Amino acid sequence: MSMFNQYGNPYPMQYQQPQAPARSYYTPMAPIPQQQTAPGLIQVTGLEGAKAYPLAPSSEAALFDAGRDVFYVKRTDAGGYPTIAAYEFKPLQETAPSAQPEYVTRQEFDELKEMIANGKQPVRKAKPAESEE
Repeated sequence: MSMFNQYGNPYPMQYQQPQAPARSYYTPMAPIPQQQTAPGLIQVTGLEGAKAYPLAPSSEAALFDAGRDVFYVKRTDAGGYPTIAAYEFKPLQETAPSAQPEYVTRQEFDELKEMIANGKQPVRKAKPAESEE
């Protein structure tokens, strides 16, 4: 037997083995991350940044403006159509505790009741409503 096969190749003929599919070197582009101030807080630059922020259909996100005391609530409907509402942050003013409302004690009520009953405290009676004719 010759050491060459019929095609002049010194290597013995091998059966073709199935090959793995070629690797795809395409990597989908990841979305550009927005600057985040704290976990769960999404910071954008103005209303234009809020409009550009990608949001899946039927979802909602609070977006905080990096330059102003404003935040945006962006919502999308089932079709992915967005609506944006803007809100302004205002510092809360601490209020002084209000004085307790004044109440009449039971003793004071009973004294007033007795004065009215004995005629010492005048009571005006309501005028009857005049009938229209």
